[in-house]
Amino acid sequence: MLLEPLSVAWHPGPKATSSPYIRSQAEFLGQAGVVVTRLGNRKCLNSDLVHVHWPEHLARGSTRTLRVLSPLYLAFVVALLQRPRAPALVWTIHNLEPHERAGSAVEQWLERRFFSYLAKRVDVVVILVDSQRSVVRNRFGFSAQTPLHHVPEGITHRPIPLPPSSSGPIKLASIGSISPYKGFVHLAEAFSSVPADVASLHIAGRPDSVDEVRLLTEHEAKGHIVFEPRRLSEGEMDFLLEDSHALIVAHHEQFNSGSPWTALGANRPVIIVDSELATDLQQAVGQDWVFILPADFGPKEIGHAIEWAGQPRAPLNATQFDWPVVTARLVNAYETAILRRKAKRYQAR
Repeated sequence: MLLEPLSVAWHPGPKATSSPYIRSQAEFLGQAGVVVTRLGNRKCLNSDLVHVHWPEHLARGSTRTLRVLSPLYLAFVVALLQRPRAPALVWTIHNLEPHERAGSAVEQWLERRFFSYLAKRVDVVVILVDSQRSVVRNRFGFSAQTPLHHVPEGITHRPIPLPPSSSGPIKLASIGSISPYKGFVHLAEAFSSVPADVASLHIAGRPDSVDEVRLLTEHEAKGHIVFEPRRLSEGEMDFLLEDSHALIVAHHEQFNSGSPWTALGANRPVIIVDSELATDLQQAVGQDWVFILPADFGPKEIGHAIEWAGQPRAPLNATQFDWPVVTARLVNAYETAILRRKAKRYQAR
């Protein structure tokens, strides 16, 4: 254990993101004595460590001005990491590929070069799903000496009442950005033959695809689903989960998703498409709380999931995902990264 308080520069900064995962992780790191600042802030020049989430966002920008400035920001980050007494570097892998393609050829080139640089420079890699070690190492070309630390997402437990009685129709919810990879249209189509007196489906999320919104709107018009093409606030999400028996996650080829932890924190079971994430989560919390759908699920499989969602279940036991436990694992990854960086400095003398 390192005796001095750690100072960590993050991208994205915890105050500059709408991600509950980032905010919760920063909050519990603070409670553990870790000082978290935003990468790019003046304070980051004296940080012990840089921790990067979604590095593709560093090579892009949400506005024309930020896109023009992104090469300068990347140059600053690389310069910071190349100093003689440079901070250690930790990279959390959220995706094997960015969900959205970089806009211009220049952005794509910058992104590739930056990812390649990070893969060679990183001191510790954080993975969210333990069984993904091989695929992560192969995808990004991390050396055999680069340690991969498993630090799962944490569960934020909220005082939400138990699910409604299953005497009436089973209510399922599905939330997330309305994008093709999320599988919402496939879900709506599979759900279309479910009688209204058996179950209902409520889909909500930020509209990122015009075509997906159009198709889901057509399904809503047929009475198959309730569709809200807008981002829900955290309070609205809790209200939706409170009124639901289970959350369904229909991502195809999903690598990671925060939705299952949102549901479990609300004391709601999860129906999820088969993946390494799904298998690991079911092994962790049990079959009472995680139901796995095949990737090619149809009405029959949805029917089985609906029946499962209405069954009584034992209380959730997920202490391994409590934030203090998860934070301790992350602090251990930080300490490993700092010690590795110090060893590399010593070897470079």
